[in-house]
Amino acid sequence: MNSFREALNAELQSLRQDVLHSNFARELGHLDHQQIARVWSQYLHYARRFPDWMLRLAGFFEAFPLAKSALEENWLEETGRGQSEQSHVHKLTLFVRAWGGDEQAPAGPSVSQWIQDVEQMLKRVETLAGPRQSKDLKHLANLGFALGWIGPATEELTSAQYTIFLQGLRRHAHMTQLEASALEFFELHLEADPLHADALWTSIDVLLNAATTDSSRDDLQAHVRLGARQGLEAEKRFWEGVWIETSISSSTRSLKGPA
Repeated sequence: MNSFREALNAELQSLRQDVLHSNFARELGHLDHQQIARVWSQYLHYARRFPDWMLRLAGFFEAFPLAKSALEENWLEETGRGQSEQSHVHKLTLFVRAWGGDEQAPAGPSVSQWIQDVEQMLKRVETLAGPRQSKDLKHLANLGFALGWIGPATEELTSAQYTIFLQGLRRHAHMTQLEASALEFFELHLEADPLHADALWTSIDVLLNAATTDSSRDDLQAHVRLGARQGLEAEKRFWEGVWIETSISSSTRSLKGPA
């Protein structure tokens, strides 16, 4: 592991722990299965957009084929390599159905804000990126910002995060009514996402090698840090918000009685 990666991982440790050990993650094994389903019905809105975000980002890395390839490979895996039944969204939809969730539930405030946060990140890159074949230093910095968000803040976190989710789901009483394959969406990320994270860190190294001065390398690293921190803060807000939303929804259902 390179020194910048080690340093950034140390800087992000506290914020990552906040995301990993959200109220939802801590209480997952004890929640009503319908509350769990409502949370993942919301997460589904984010998951549906994630492959498109990867492909849009890949388009800005024409000057850096290795980084472009890493993002395209992520997109291919997310979309099932042309087989819709193997796509991550399809597997998450099956999970939501198995837990009694509504895959057509409207997006609530928290997931809507999270999606907006990612879209704003992409707009920042699109607005400031310059020519797609450019290795201009400002272009490098903004690409670094995007890779910080998608790599250290997302792919590098997911395996640990889904391990915690799986622990809670496997001990939940509702799992006795389901096939083990209902958890396939989470299990497939345990091996794949660390590889994605490594590939994206290789992409960050490619950008750093293209920076021609110490000041430009420092600026690029600062943008990677900023993207990673903002990406984690955005996800933290989602888990905090969706916990409140589903808790309120559960309380309202309890007061009204069975539907």
